[in-house]
Amino acid sequence: PSGKDVEEVYFKNKMINLVKKNQIIIDMSTSQPALMTKIENKIINKGAYFVDAPIARTRQAAIDGSLAIMVGCSKKIFKIIKPILSLIGNHILHCGEVGSGQFTKILNNMILFQNVLALCEASKIAENYNLNCEKLFQNISKCSGNSFALQNHGMKSIVNDHYPNPAFSVKYAQKDLSYALELAGNKKISTPGCLNINEVFKKAIEDGFGDLYFPVIKKVI
Repeated sequence: PSGKDVEEVYFKNKMINLVKKNQIIIDMSTSQPALMTKIENKIINKGAYFVDAPIARTRQAAIDGSLAIMVGCSKKIFKIIKPILSLIGNHILHCGEVGSGQFTKILNNMILFQNVLALCEASKIAENYNLNCEKLFQNISKCSGNSFALQNHGMKSIVNDHYPNPAFSVKYAQKDLSYALELAGNKKISTPGCLNINEVFKKAIEDGFGDLYFPVIKKVI
């Protein structure tokens, strides 16, 4: 869900009114850090605790229970909830106070999206020179260009032109990227890489690929 959806659930739909003293509310959406702080302040006033815990990795990781979960909360609450989160993830990462989980997830995805774009560009160049893209990526995986994105998005999607729906779509990717652009804009930080991939996402959506797995951006470069 988007930050707008999350805010609507807590405030417009008044879920916040159902929170009871000493409860721990774990929010696993990807939303703006400032929104997490806003929600936390309301929940603290009710004598309860709030945690932001967005997730990362693939659909298969969710099925296997091997997600990475980026957690923002106090160390005390983290110790309580870690065994619960470990049921669905094998890397439960304490990132700091509330909001820091979102910062980590947003910046992780910012890096991932640009990595995937580079893989798409490399595959297009290789194909136009009649190189085998799968072999290229296998060789690069033994070199400094290796990455999680190459092993997963590259080898499992880009080389096979396989962009399923449902999956983490271009529209969802652009939503997460918009949060990185917002964070950078708030501090007047130049992010040419972010702006570039955002234009690629826009083009993919305009061309009708918005609901497909986001490495489909290969088709618009």
